Amino acid sequence: MMSISKVLPLGAFLATTMTTPFVEAGSGSTILSHYRSVSWSGNSSNQADTELHLSNISAETVTVTVTFFDDYGNVISDSGNNSTMGKLRASNVTNYSENATDYSTQFDLAAGNTTRVRIDLPNTSITRGYAVVKWESDNIQTNQALVGHAMVYRNYSNNIGYYGVELNNGAPF
Repeated sequence: MMSISKVLPLGAFLATTMTTPFVEAGSGSTILSHYRSVSWSGNSSNQADTELHLSNISAETVTVTVTFFDDYGNVISDSGNNSTMGKLRASNVTNYSENATDYSTQFDLAAGNTTRVRIDLPNTSITRGYAVVKWESDNIQTNQALVGHAMVYRNYSNNIGYYGVELNNGAPF
């Protein structure tokens, strides 16, 4: 006859292993509460562009996904899949993609590298809203990979100005 003292520990073990989520990769995210990009005249002498500067502080390449939402909650997108042309741009990245409906751009950022993600409006238009920055790594030991800040660069009648805000209060995420 099996005693109750042997059944309870086995039951507790099974309940713990069956309810513990299986983690396959390291990941993190943060929110940029506001961005704004506008072109008043359709040329670079009268515009403001938002840039995200992200640095990979981890020891491995991470996949970064940036999703810009407009005033109405729609995902800002571009269809060129070119990191150097179009509305969405990113420097110093590989495996660049912007051809999706659920994110604005996705790319790989190598260990120790920094990228600049930019919304560039080539015509007379305005976009503003918020953004979500996410990263993933195949290494489950990685719990922080990025640091960054957002900056608005403004060129207005040959006067240039900047202002910026830290992502995640300047802490790694």
